[in-house]
Amino acid sequence: VDLFGFSSVAELLRLLREQEEIEYCRICYTMLAIAYCCSSEDDEDGAKVATDDPIG
Repeated sequence: VDLFGFSSVAELLRLLREQEEIEYCRICYTMLAIAYCCSSEDDEDGAKVATDDPIG
């Protein structure tokens, strides 16, 4: 996985979480294609969808 210069996935995700949540979700799926980026706990506004399948 290309982490774009970050030392770990956790570091990248922590940075992304500081951004707007929907954008974080979109970037996470698009760039990393890992399903746990968006969890059901984060789906309060209905804008994010949890899935077992990575997109891509």
